[in-house]
Amino acid sequence: MSIVFSILLMIVILGIMVVAHEFGHFIVARLCKVQVNEFAIGMGPKIYKKQGKKTLFTIRALPIGGFCAMEGEDQDSENPHAFGNRPRWQRILVLLAGSFMNVLVGVLLLFVLACLKDGDNVPVIVDFYDGQFSQQDEQVAMAVLDDYGYTTLPTMTEVYATIADPATPADKKAALQSYVNYYIDQTKYEPFAYTDVLQVGDRFVKINGKHVYSYDYVGFFLSLAKDEVQDIVVERDGKEIEINDFTWKHQKVQGKDEYGKLYGFTMGYDTFDFGDRVAFAGNKSLEMVQLVTTSVAMLFNGSAKVTDLMGPVGMTDTINQVATSGSTAGGMLRTFLMFAAMIALNLAVVNQLPLPALDGGRILFILIEMIIRRKIPAKFEGMLHAIFFILLMLLMVVVFYGDIARILSR
Repeated sequence: MSIVFSILLMIVILGIMVVAHEFGHFIVARLCKVQVNEFAIGMGPKIYKKQGKKTLFTIRALPIGGFCAMEGEDQDSENPHAFGNRPRWQRILVLLAGSFMNVLVGVLLLFVLACLKDGDNVPVIVDFYDGQFSQQDEQVAMAVLDDYGYTTLPTMTEVYATIADPATPADKKAALQSYVNYYIDQTKYEPFAYTDVLQVGDRFVKINGKHVYSYDYVGFFLSLAKDEVQDIVVERDGKEIEINDFTWKHQKVQGKDEYGKLYGFTMGYDTFDFGDRVAFAGNKSLEMVQLVTTSVAMLFNGSAKVTDLMGPVGMTDTINQVATSGSTAGGMLRTFLMFAAMIALNLAVVNQLPLPALDGGRILFILIEMIIRRKIPAKFEGMLHAIFFILLMLLMVVVFYGDIARILSR
């Protein structure tokens, strides 16, 4: 897959997310009898237009999002169907509808992803590292290799010879390389030192105040602890056990720093039925929302930098890396679905931040009106939205610079 295709795919993903967002505004605005002057797909000059009974529908030249232009959104209007003249609760519903649509798209994408998976890892401890390749490890490795005709684990000599053979299919080489990496990982760990605190079968419920919805971010939430002092809640034998002020030092494994901090245990795997797939979509959505809110909090408390943010250039680069990584078509599809769902849920959360120029900022003004019991002048509110929009564009420039710097530094 070329970088050009990755760019086009990124444009399509972002376009779908923005159009879905604006369509949410449009539908609820119509239900609330708000006059919508134009619903546009894309930006820039019009290349197609059709006048409906009340709304002009347009397709524009630049495939970068779209908009839903409502009467009286940023200026005073005497029209009773203008956005600013509708009841406050209706205006709030209209402003929430865009993010709701993004959440809906994200959940649907994750459900499709779940339907393409036999199961998923769960945040349940099934084994502790002891520096040996255990029976549990052998079962994990065989789950990868049994699709390629192996009934017993091959020796490392056989593995390296098969990988080096030009006739070996790419997917088989990838599976064998995964086995090699897994074997090396398991045998380089120090024995787990905290079996008096944690037990096999413990399910993580909370880590340092963060809910654990899946296994994906267990390591990340552990890594956020100051001085590696953890507050953990696990489910054990049907009861929740709180483990507070627990110093859990991560392991330092030479050559494996790219995987982040490592904590010396493995987690389980469950197969899916229909209910599990629905639960996966819901839990993964909640997890992504929590990750976004955590990231925003880290920006405000100084734990993360603005240059750590990823913009469209960084996202396109990520897509291209996945596409050129040698993954199978199924693996790439699953990654793209996860990535698209993350973008959808990011847009949903970020748009509800209480900042002018964002939907959450507009809701904040409505709430202020409810408190002071008088309307804020549309001209003043519009000016604040315009100023913050410029600031957001400047932020995008900084993010763009960070994306380019990361790519060039590799």
